[in-house]
Amino acid sequence: MPRKYQNGPFEHVSWPADKKEAIEVFEQWHDFIGNKCPFSSSEEAQKAFADLKKQLQNNDAQDLIPSVLLTQVKNTIKAHDLPPEWFYGQLDVAHHLYGSLQIKDAVELKGFITRWEAPHAYLSAKLADAAYTWQRKLIDELTMGFFIVDMLLQLPEYLEKDRVFVPLSELEHANVSLHQLQNGERTDAVQRLLWKQTIRARDAFAQGQPLIKELDRKYRGRVKKNWLTALEYINEIEKRKYDVWSAPVELSSMQRFQVFVLSIIGRGASQARG
Repeated sequence: MPRKYQNGPFEHVSWPADKKEAIEVFEQWHDFIGNKCPFSSSEEAQKAFADLKKQLQNNDAQDLIPSVLLTQVKNTIKAHDLPPEWFYGQLDVAHHLYGSLQIKDAVELKGFITRWEAPHAYLSAKLADAAYTWQRKLIDELTMGFFIVDMLLQLPEYLEKDRVFVPLSELEHANVSLHQLQNGERTDAVQRLLWKQTIRARDAFAQGQPLIKELDRKYRGRVKKNWLTALEYINEIEKRKYDVWSAPVELSSMQRFQVFVLSIIGRGASQARG
């Protein structure tokens, strides 16, 4: 899925050359299975990805992933001692991206993000020596926050493609129809609905924030800046009264400068709580 501003906590980290090559492989894999496979429906994709996962786990021949990419994935796994499941597990949910996608409730939303985006983030975290079991719970939270902010920034585009990441149960509870959301109706009910999504994102960022303190100094500043940038996007969405339709949500030069300063002076944690 395309990203509007950043992929997650480890975006734009200054990696050494060998790790930078690994990051490029992570991105190519994630992009290929999520966007570039020749499927006409999610059902077709689900079956093909299930077969592919078995083939990869058994080292059997396969003809879906380009041989160059698959070789790069295998070499990267070996070079950096990465769990293959963090690559192959993404195949369990990638089929949802090849058709209409509507999230039933908050549990389903968390499940999708945890199985699609979180393993992708674990790979980057492993390169930063920050993917231990207890840290992956924090990465799950940060990934949730980044995903929701990205979803809000691209809400019109996602809805146009019938990708509805706002849980349907919450639309029903807010008395907002999918048609109203797709048309960008700026009613009080729609505002309350999107406010709930920002609250979910803020909570996730607050829950995941302790990871930043555990990072090596060479990664900490960039990850904190990403975290603060995402929170500032939430602030901007709120200032616009949740109007993500009339114009793209952008940060001003002053806002970006403020984020930069906060990322240096070691404050800003209170922003996650709104």
